[in-house]
Amino acid sequence: FLFFTTLFYGQKNTSNKIDSVAYYIKLADFYKQKNNYKLSIFNANHALRYAEKTNNKHNKSLAFTSLGTTFFELKKTNDAIDAFSKSIKELNNLPLSSNLALNYYKLGMCHMSLEEYARAEAYINKSQAIYSTLKIENQELINLQKGIIYKTKGKKKLATELFDNIISKPDSEDTFKTKAEALYQLATIEIKSNRYNLALNYLNRALQKNTTDVNPEQRIRILFALSTVNDKLLNLKKSYDYLKEHVT
Repeated sequence: FLFFTTLFYGQKNTSNKIDSVAYYIKLADFYKQKNNYKLSIFNANHALRYAEKTNNKHNKSLAFTSLGTTFFELKKTNDAIDAFSKSIKELNNLPLSSNLALNYYKLGMCHMSLEEYARAEAYINKSQAIYSTLKIENQELINLQKGIIYKTKGKKKLATELFDNIISKPDSEDTFKTKAEALYQLATIEIKSNRYNLALNYLNRALQKNTTDVNPEQRIRILFALSTVNDKLLNLKKSYDYLKEHVT
């Protein structure tokens, strides 16, 4: 914090020599990582004001994306949708880019959280099409979200095929950290089919992978599922232990 504060005040008199938009977005990202969302939003809005002064569409899109990401993490989904939509509007006036694909992907994630799966799938497909055109490899991340959509729609076979493809890759190739989530999603499919031993296998692997990925929200879901499955298998002590860990 001291470093960034010193940097901010130290460059106060030379602000004309730096890219103010990039500078404030970096500050927004820094505060977001520190869970200081108030300052993150403050700096992202600062960046937006600078971008609007010059009517720089690319910079405006970056500011809107920063705001949208913060709103999504705060579960202010409608605000996030508004920000990502504004970013997309700016980017649609520029050459095709990975930023446009990313915003469509994040917009899809917003609609998934609202359980608006048709819209979510449409935006994720747009994201995938742009990544493919730009020849950027991002398939595991796209397949994970499409698999979750298929599962929600009751298309278990299609979902299972996508999840199986993700978990078949070596851990060293799990660039986007999708493997633990795919294992968890497969477990939930098996739980609904009352195949608890198979679900337990997936969940144990998911928990092990989560330990290296460090995703607290995901870990809570895995622990609760482990408690449920062990209860169904009459492993009552394990069920209680996982439940206890889940709530602490």
